[in-house]
Amino acid sequence: MSPHQHAKVLVVEDSETQALALRGRLEAEGYTVQTVTSAEAALERLNGPLPDLVVADFHLPGMDGRELSRQLRLNRRTRTLPLLMLTSAREQDLERQGLESGADAYVSKSADMDVMLARLRALLRRGRTAASEGGSDTDFRPARIMVVHDSPTQRLKLGAALAQAGYEVREVANAEVALAAANDQIDCIVMPASGAALDGLDLCRRLDRRRERMALPFQIVLIGPGASDPHALAAAFDAGADDVTASTDEDEVLRMRVRALVRRRLLAEETRRSEEADARAAAADELARANAELEAANQQLRQAQAQLVQSAKMASLGELVAGIAHEINNPLAFILGHQNTVERLTGQLAGGDLAEADRAALSKATDRLGAMRMGLQRIQSLVLNLRKFSRLDEADSQNLDVPDAIETVLALLA
Repeated sequence: MSPHQHAKVLVVEDSETQALALRGRLEAEGYTVQTVTSAEAALERLNGPLPDLVVADFHLPGMDGRELSRQLRLNRRTRTLPLLMLTSAREQDLERQGLESGADAYVSKSADMDVMLARLRALLRRGRTAASEGGSDTDFRPARIMVVHDSPTQRLKLGAALAQAGYEVREVANAEVALAAANDQIDCIVMPASGAALDGLDLCRRLDRRRERMALPFQIVLIGPGASDPHALAAAFDAGADDVTASTDEDEVLRMRVRALVRRRLLAEETRRSEEADARAAAADELARANAELEAANQQLRQAQAQLVQSAKMASLGELVAGIAHEINNPLAFILGHQNTVERLTGQLAGGDLAEADRAALSKATDRLGAMRMGLQRIQSLVLNLRKFSRLDEADSQNLDVPDAIETVLALLA
């Protein structure tokens, strides 16, 4: 089975017959296929897990394939998502428009199906290298346009023209409502330079002051003055308009002007998101490094604490041993002194004239005194070793008798 099989394909086609035929052929080739009938539905679907490739009809109701392509390229998640454009038209200019808007390939519906499949496989081989599967902060959202006009007919006409481009349109009838609704959720405001009950230039100035004061991101498009009236055109820009279109221009011109402004707005928003994501990643890395350094410092602190506790234990043990050695040494010296006296006196008695029984008892006592001397000397040696261990006799500097130190250790162990 080929590597491209099992790839996920999203088909955007408003013709149910064409969609079923295309889906059947693609599924027969091993692809997993989802179909939607409009570009708006496609963008909504792309807020979830991304497919591996999008196949879209150029001629779609509402937002056409060209605008869909632009929307895909404006978003970081779908910027590298392969897009294959289909059309039944024969105009050569449509291919140029589709490719310039961001499509990766262009195939006529009248072309052989094998040709279309070959183009599709080629796009899948290129793959998409930077699309992310998660992150609600990068989901698609339609640009939000506010149309301000005192004429219900004109409001409806402008709103329909902009909604056709896939925008979310809010229609407002007067200046005060427009000022209250102009917030950071609005991407662009479209209004006439003048109307029967609306002073567009004055509203433009007030909106410009509001966005300057509150750092709001919306753009302003004025409809009215054209290139034939340079003074009025200059006045419109001086009032704060970001772009101006003549009232005689076609709807496509208005959509083009709005599209250019919204594109800059969305790109700036995407850049901000990217910078914030980079900042969060950098902060996370810095926090991880700080945590690692803190953990290393804590480990060193624990080791130092353990060493201090061990040192304190040894110091306490040394003091205890010194006290015990001192307490033993005092009575030991007393006993040894008396033992020597008794042993000397028994020796004097042994040289005198004694009965046989007394001599035998004295000999036994002399032997016991010798055994006592040996025991007391062992105790004396142990006390000496304890004093050495507690370092009571240690000076600032001294020579060490290594064999003697080893003998002390062995004696303590024994």
